[in-house]
Amino acid sequence: MATLQTNDTITQTLAVPCVNGIHLRVAAQIVTTAKQFESTIWLTHADRSARARSILGLLELGATQGAPVLIGARGPDARQAVDAMTNLFTSHACGGEPRGPSTRSA
Repeated sequence: MATLQTNDTITQTLAVPCVNGIHLRVAAQIVTTAKQFESTIWLTHADRSARARSILGLLELGATQGAPVLIGARGPDARQAVDAMTNLFTSHACGGEPRGPSTRSA
């Protein structure tokens, strides 16, 4: 596995899983996660981008449930940052709220 250089950019696109989209609680979790990394991390939805350390910027994205969001990072730990953000969205970001239609049997 090659070591990432400072100028390397890593991106990942995924759908917002939370029924209420990226709201205050979700944005706070994104900011907390982003602060663990040296890399610059951003999210893009439609024609808007926001730094992952800006709670207001994240809220202004207006990303609703199912909306495609591009997560990008540039810096020495870009791969780890994007992986952590992806994990946050796929595992924890909704903070206990519903995640949309369930595929579980009743």
